Amino acid sequence: MHLSLANQLKTLVHLRESLQQQYLFTEEDRKEFRNTLLKTCIALAYCAFMCQNTHVKGVLKKEISSIFKIYQHTSTENNTALQKQRGYILGAINASVNIVKTFEDATLVEC
Repeated sequence: MHLSLANQLKTLVHLRESLQQQYLFTEEDRKEFRNTLLKTCIALAYCAFMCQNTHVKGVLKKEISSIFKIYQHTSTENNTALQKQRGYILGAINASVNIVKTFEDATLVEC
């Protein structure tokens, strides 16, 4: 696995932990949560760019699209929608990290 891809995976894990620990009580909390969603999309996009496996790229692009739609359709005024989507977002990040690790490590072994 390329070093910068490994660094992005670490970034995704950090972002996931940040999303998990954030409270959504105030508007400022919700702004920070939404900013973290954007950072997550950027990290996933970089991973998709760096991955060699086309299946992995496709999966990551779908996750980016899903997370970005959540970002677009939620506001900072109401935490209900963000609370409902938090589990999906955390699961999407977990799945993305795992699929990149699995397929990209396998690619290096094959070379």
